[in-house]
Amino acid sequence: MGKNMADVVKNGIVSESVTFKVLEQKKSVTIVQRVKGKEVLVTGNPVYNDHGEISYIVTNVRDITDLNHTKMELKKQKDSNKKMREQIEVFKKKEGVKLLLDGIVAQSNEIIKAVSLAKKVSEVDSTVILLGESGVGKEVFANMIHMGSHRSQSPYIKVNCGAIPSQLLEAELFGYEKGAFTGADQKGRKGLFEEAENGTIFLDEVGEVPLELQVKLLRVLQEFEVRRVGSALSKKIDVRVIAATNKNLEEMVEKGKFREDLYYRLNIIPITIPPLRERRQTLHLLLIFS
Repeated sequence: MGKNMADVVKNGIVSESVTFKVLEQKKSVTIVQRVKGKEVLVTGNPVYNDHGEISYIVTNVRDITDLNHTKMELKKQKDSNKKMREQIEVFKKKEGVKLLLDGIVAQSNEIIKAVSLAKKVSEVDSTVILLGESGVGKEVFANMIHMGSHRSQSPYIKVNCGAIPSQLLEAELFGYEKGAFTGADQKGRKGLFEEAENGTIFLDEVGEVPLELQVKLLRVLQEFEVRRVGSALSKKIDVRVIAATNKNLEEMVEKGKFREDLYYRLNIIPITIPPLRERRQTLHLLLIFS
């Protein structure tokens, strides 16, 4: 306050004066000015008297420090994204690295073999069982098999056998006739196998199917027919079956907790999906592609 702008500039309080530029150019001028370390956007507007002379200069000052910081951060992010894209291109060209269907990223031989087998069996109607711990991506593989098959435009029914109470699972899978049990729909209802006609049914956590129900499941795989609860008639179906489990079915067979004949019917084409801890070379790829 009360100081001449020439002194303010000379003393280093501001980097340069917009006032002098307005006086020199006789028009509005905008410059970026540094004031005590801060960057500000300054606009000087001349105010003329009746004789056309500049009487005053009205200055508008806006702090753009935060704006510039944001611009720098955006530039860093842009540079980072560019570097990431370059890395992705490098990884794509590396031998043994493959980007596959449904977001599967693979580098280890084990997972590449598993995916390759899944893609091959998608072209046939054989029963497939997906083996692996929880979280390894068994459903992703099931999706890939269905979408790669000639049934891809037909129904795709997913069933978590471990999430349905055992007393209800039979009715859910095979359907029921009217009055088959207390609380049953009076019109009856077709089951999920019938819903999947001409398509695929994915039986997740098949190791949770109770022993008494495994007989009916075996009949479906052997005869490709279902019998609704409360019915004496069987119905032919055309359904592709994909099963999955995180349990060791061989051990369950030995302990009498899983039928041996059903195990062999499911185990026609087993695909084992290794956990991430056994394919750590894939970790850096997952970080890049995620």
